[in-house]
Amino acid sequence: MSAGTLITTVQEALTLNGQTFNSRRLKQTTSINEMSTRTVTVTTTSATFLKLSTAPGAGQYIATDLRYLRLTNLDPTNFVIVGLSDTSGDTIYFKLEAGQSLVFYNDDIEANTSGAAFSAFSQWDTLTMDADTASVDVEMVVASA
Repeated sequence: MSAGTLITTVQEALTLNGQTFNSRRLKQTTSINEMSTRTVTVTTTSATFLKLSTAPGAGQYIATDLRYLRLTNLDPTNFVIVGLSDTSGDTIYFKLEAGQSLVFYNDDIEANTSGAAFSAFSQWDTLTMDADTASVDVEMVVASA
């Protein structure tokens, strides 16, 4: 199997008071050997949707091979709570509003509640999601080496 290159684009376009603001950024991620896209239903009970480990498995990817992860909330109204946890129990949460996307290019996080300065990254290994008010469909796209 030959590896491919994933090209992602971030683009903004706004006209405000007659002035136009446009920006477009491309990112090329090389050595992609696996791509997975699925739509999952997130209920109002927190559940694990993705695991990172040293070996592949059902819903599990090799942590050091993760190159791209996109989560898109397909619901027109409700938000989703996205949690990334590491083995020591550090967890960071994101609010994924209706129609919004989160994009990650690696498995590095730092969670600190004491207000101390940055110390070191740890690697998250569990992705959980929990819908706020009603079940929500979320598109998950994972690309790995």
